[in-house]
Amino acid sequence: MAFHLKSNVILALTTGRIGTDAIKYANSIMKSTNLNILFLDSKDLVKVIENPSKISLIIYEQSKRVMEIKSLFKERE
Repeated sequence: MAFHLKSNVILALTTGRIGTDAIKYANSIMKSTNLNILFLDSKDLVKVIENPSKISLIIYEQSKRVMEIKSLFKERE
């Protein structure tokens, strides 16, 4: 669907947890395409329910992971 819609960001949302196979698959897709895949799980949803402004921090943290995978950003040590 993302290719059909010409999207470059996918948000995977679950009330459970994101499995390691899903993360590995997403990482593989991100390395070989222009797609960026963000994950929000039940822990993230609880934070957003408690304080809706937390969504920006959660998305920011996810975007750092995506940029690291795509080698666009290296966190300074």
